[in-house]
Amino acid sequence: MQWWRLDGVLRRGPFSEDEIRAQIRSGELYSDDMISGEGYGDWVAVSDIPEFSDALNSGLVEQKIGALVGEAAADNTTTHDLESETRIAGPWRRFIARFIDLAAFYTVFFALTMVLTAWAMIAIRSGQIAVTHPLAEFFSGLASGEFGFIVAGWLIGIVFFLILEIGTYAIFGTTLGKGVLGLQVENLRENKLNTREYAERLVGVHISGLGASIPFVAFFTQIYQFKRLSQGKPASYDEGSFRVVSKRLTILRWAAVFAVGLSMLFLHVFTRLIERSIDSGAIYF
Repeated sequence: MQWWRLDGVLRRGPFSEDEIRAQIRSGELYSDDMISGEGYGDWVAVSDIPEFSDALNSGLVEQKIGALVGEAAADNTTTHDLESETRIAGPWRRFIARFIDLAAFYTVFFALTMVLTAWAMIAIRSGQIAVTHPLAEFFSGLASGEFGFIVAGWLIGIVFFLILEIGTYAIFGTTLGKGVLGLQVENLRENKLNTREYAERLVGVHISGLGASIPFVAFFTQIYQFKRLSQGKPASYDEGSFRVVSKRLTILRWAAVFAVGLSMLFLHVFTRLIERSIDSGAIYF
């Protein structure tokens, strides 16, 4: 039986079963590397293929890692240097990073919306802003669910998300989700993106990846991009221009992912409770 391996975005092979075993034992292939063989429709992690379980359990991979750590120490390098070794990021890590980013930006957007709404309502009641003022009409339209105002709010939200993420990247060089999960976006020269390149890519992410935040459309665009990444292809908005690389997940990173995920869940529940309280009249301005 012949096998192929995924090397970045390239398809390598064919290899025999013995050759794949040798690559596993030498440390060239890891348990989470993606390979495919005859009868497999998609790329599958090495650890999910029973034929190679003995090679993974032989302990030779761990010995190889230990040897690398020893060599690094001899060269006055650190284990962190080994952990910073990068590879092409998989779909699930990218999906979780994007989810964390959207949750964080939504929290900021919700907080600002509440502050602006409270200010507008108080200003209207105190007479500082007339009921016929465009700002008052806008917030009244959103509250009453008028279609035109909802569309306007949706457009403002997209622009806000784009500006907030671009600004975050310009200041910190990454976003919360990417930083926690060890992801970095590069151009094909393997250079980190500058702010202009990141902004150009982000527009593609929101249109081709997130379906412009239109719920029904977003579902299918995300499924399409996820399938491309699972097959070893770049996302359509990255093809020919960008790539996303990832560092190995350490225990510290896993702990950070758990802490951030728990915080995002708490904030989401909190904002939903506030929204329901406003809708029910328990909280009013």
